[in-house]
Amino acid sequence: MLEEERRRVHAMDHCELRKSSSTALTPSFAPSSNFLRFGRQIRSAKSSVDSRRTALEYAVREITGDETSKFSSVCAEAFFDVAEASNSKVSRRVRAEVALSRWFRVMFSKVLETYVVATREGDIHGVVELTLEKNLPGAGNSRLFRATYFAYLQNLGVVSTARRKGLGTMLVKRCEEQAKKWGYDTIFLHVGVKNENAVQFYEGQGYVIVYKDPAWKRFFGLSPMFLLRKPLMNT
Repeated sequence: MLEEERRRVHAMDHCELRKSSSTALTPSFAPSSNFLRFGRQIRSAKSSVDSRRTALEYAVREITGDETSKFSSVCAEAFFDVAEASNSKVSRRVRAEVALSRWFRVMFSKVLETYVVATREGDIHGVVELTLEKNLPGAGNSRLFRATYFAYLQNLGVVSTARRKGLGTMLVKRCEEQAKKWGYDTIFLHVGVKNENAVQFYEGQGYVIVYKDPAWKRFFGLSPMFLLRKPLMNT
């Protein structure tokens, strides 16, 4: 009896010893707020370095007269998948639309416009268009919007091999600077309601959704769009 009791007590002590040892050896790691803040600072610094490197590698400028074809080719690649963009019919259609749009605006609209590209070693990797649009639904009719035309950004696109390098931000900033030179203190653009990545990108640039197209447009085969606005006074 005494021997059995001694063995039982010894076994219990051994179990308690193993439990306490495993508890002591088990690492408990809970990242502090300072650690998380440091990680965000590292990512922010890396993004800033990447942006500066991109600014050194790329030149952002207006297109020349003989670059309309290249501009349209980049539009085709940016807005269609690779297989469709390589289709000659798609390239011809996009090129024709760009050329027709420029001709119509010059001949009839008499409004300001500029086509901006991001180039590297002579190749166009990003495009965007800044123009003036009249009577944008959702822009408002208050005294804040006295201009007949509104500065309007459209057709922002970057080829797949040059994305996530800050080219989109550089192109947008260039258009915003140009809009201010034209005398506008607000700029607008449209984004598809389902294009969540683009919405997040523009919101990160300071744009705010001010209008959403009515749902009935779907019945006519049209995709509802968000209208976004950004004041340029403090940029």
